[in-house]
Amino acid sequence: MAQPAEPREPISPDVAVGLSLGVPIVSVTLGATAAEGSAIGTALLVGGMFVGPSAGNLAQGDYTEALVGTGLRVAGATAVGFAFAHAFDDNGTDALSTGLAVAGVGALVVGVGYDLVTAARPTQRRVEVTAAGGGLAVRVGL
Repeated sequence: MAQPAEPREPISPDVAVGLSLGVPIVSVTLGATAAEGSAIGTALLVGGMFVGPSAGNLAQGDYTEALVGTGLRVAGATAVGFAFAHAFDDNGTDALSTGLAVAGVGALVVGVGYDLVTAARPTQRRVEVTAAGGGLAVRVGL
């Protein structure tokens, strides 16, 4: 009969922050230098931008925090995409496309910052999702 795996020792906050900074830098660099149209290059670019900054939280087992940071970056990129699409339609650039672009870039920056802060302080629970009545209750705190 197989023996249960021994719990692994948690990584230090410094290593987690290093992962959150290093993984996206390396993967985006490799993705950008890959052959044009390469599926591997595209996967490295997308993964590095959206999931890479969450590497420290993922390595620590803080999956909820990793999901929050990734979600912020995906929402930010979506808002920027809508802003560009709206800017290049028949109406041109207006307050809506400018506002979407600013909000999107803000969400991208906050998403990276959130992952760096939460990777540096792994023992504190910042996001809790629990069942409540007929839905979910979410409590967030830094």
